[in-house]
Amino acid sequence: MKFRLTPLAAAVRYYLLEKGKLSAYAGAGANVFLVKDDNPIELIKTTVIGFNAMAGGYYRLSKKVFGQLFLKFNMASKDVYPDSDLDDPLNLSGLELNLGFGILL
Repeated sequence: MKFRLTPLAAAVRYYLLEKGKLSAYAGAGANVFLVKDDNPIELIKTTVIGFNAMAGGYYRLSKKVFGQLFLKFNMASKDVYPDSDLDDPLNLSGLELNLGFGILL
């Protein structure tokens, strides 16, 4: 039994504030989730398309190093068995909290 979920996302950001070392932004975009579930009953391969909204900021730690923190809400759901009477869609909606560091080249 194998399950694979590959998330792909793209978003546009609008910078609300740029003050000193801090930059804050809000944004929105699209999600595409590639789903593959190989189980004993059957093989399920599907694509789930959704949307996201985010808000976050960058903090410059030095001339070339920065930190980033953002919160992103994903909204994505799909009925895997549309011909079935079951009302149990694959729901990939949820909230993400991301923390990262980067280096400017």
